Amino acid sequence: MVVITSSANRRNRRFPVRYVYYLVVLGAVVVWVWSIQSFQSTTAPQIRASVTKTELASALEYVNSFKSLKRTLKFFHIPKTAGTAIEQAAGQKVAWGSCLFKHKPIRHTCSYPAGGYWPSYIGWWHIPSQFFPIFNLNPYQDAELFGVIRDPFDRMVSEFYYICSLKVKDWRPDQCNRTRLLEPAYMNEWLQNKLDNQQHTEPSAEGFLNDNGHFTPQYDFIFGPHQVRMLDYVLRMDDGFGESFEKLMAAFSSTDIKLEKFNAIGAQERDKETHLNVKDLNSETLSTIQRTYEKDLSFLGYSLAKDD
Repeated sequence: MVVITSSANRRNRRFPVRYVYYLVVLGAVVVWVWSIQSFQSTTAPQIRASVTKTELASALEYVNSFKSLKRTLKFFHIPKTAGTAIEQAAGQKVAWGSCLFKHKPIRHTCSYPAGGYWPSYIGWWHIPSQFFPIFNLNPYQDAELFGVIRDPFDRMVSEFYYICSLKVKDWRPDQCNRTRLLEPAYMNEWLQNKLDNQQHTEPSAEGFLNDNGHFTPQYDFIFGPHQVRMLDYVLRMDDGFGESFEKLMAAFSSTDIKLEKFNAIGAQERDKETHLNVKDLNSETLSTIQRTYEKDLSFLGYSLAKDD
């Protein structure tokens, strides 16, 4: 049956409930918008059309602090990544790496900056740039920084030969059995003990003084707190290293700085027949390196496995 409602009946019918709901919601929105506008008008800072003399002087002081809009290029020395070869290539032309820090013993190949001596027996050039200034000095200020990275597995083999070939002094005790430097089993044992003793804590200036940063992940030299990148240019120590170095020097009009073949400390202990390399690392040592240098391997694009 169809019920037909007259116009009079429609006028007398109760107001639908849903309309009441709509009105309540609309009213709430109006009140919310009004309250925001009222809050902004009473608490928001007013924009001024001019600046004070103090503000202007502060801004000018900041602008005048720039010595040059074209920043110079400086080298940051990550341990065991051809750093000494690069420092020697720069030589007397420009102070790079360890040559930025005037210290004893004096290196005759360096052109040191003017000023006093830094305390001896500390590898200041291996402390990441984000921890400067130190002693109110920052040799990396107003400069573009470049560094070199290396496959972490190969770097560890190089560290073994480097540390075990150092001349022993009072401040640097002998850490190796020098009669076993060509034994794979000894190299694996030495590296595992060394890496297990490393402090796995947040980076600090004091922490990098342990072994002068030689076992610090390369990632911690490149990135500072909150993933801020500290090195502007990063070269890879691989087959294309020489070419990429030349291109970077050309970009900064430093083509007179040329790399020469350089045998690092420890190279004299090896030859082609007895040279231990990555292939002599056993599975346990590989796992230890993977765990310690996880960020180097993942973020810097190196292989996680050394099956070859």
